[in-house]
Amino acid sequence: MVVWFTAKTSTDFKEKNALKIVDETIRSLVLGHLANYNNDPKKAFADGVTVYHKDGITPIKRVRLLQSKTTEEKLKGSKFGVRNSSGEIFKWMAYGNMHHVEIVQNRVTKKYKGEFVTMMQASHRAKGIQSHLNPIGGKQQIIRVDHGEKWQFVMALHINDLVSVAFVSGEREFYRIQKLDAGSNRFVLRKNTASTLKNKQEELYVGISGDSIERHGLMLHKMNVIGIFSDDQAGN
Repeated sequence: MVVWFTAKTSTDFKEKNALKIVDETIRSLVLGHLANYNNDPKKAFADGVTVYHKDGITPIKRVRLLQSKTTEEKLKGSKFGVRNSSGEIFKWMAYGNMHHVEIVQNRVTKKYKGEFVTMMQASHRAKGIQSHLNPIGGKQQIIRVDHGEKWQFVMALHINDLVSVAFVSGEREFYRIQKLDAGSNRFVLRKNTASTLKNKQEELYVGISGDSIERHGLMLHKMNVIGIFSDDQAGN
């Protein structure tokens, strides 16, 4: 985690926080600076007060803090740790945008879940890079259809994929996948005929858990370059 030293953000930066600074030299400097102000962060980091590097000229503008185990586990789910020469993680970087979501259904409970795959994870699968994102290593299919005995693969959705939704009238309307939202375990659809991204009435939010998939009668469609459906069956 990065903390910027500004009067607004660092006035609550106490000694216990300074002890978590990764860099030993900077940790010592910040602790010493706090001590000069009786460990009062409001005075130590007030407007006009600067913390300097060892050269006494360069201001310390930000510091990196060690993560708690709980926070670190959460970070691993959405970011990857960049390690220094000692093998210690010194910063976290995002995996990138979502490549696709693999929708699977429990064979017993019939409940759905989504396995969201980032661009980096898809790249590791394709290139065979062994990592936290690709523990087995070796080149793999970007879309994983085998999720174990308990789960049946239903479909994989990518940004801009064409899908249709069934309405009470019996008619189906066509939408494009606009956004894959891993945080909310859902995806956002926008009407295929939409000419703008601002019209909320042309949006449709579909949750992956629960009965949302079946209730919307979601189907994935394949269309060739001349606009003819080549495959309109869900699960392909």
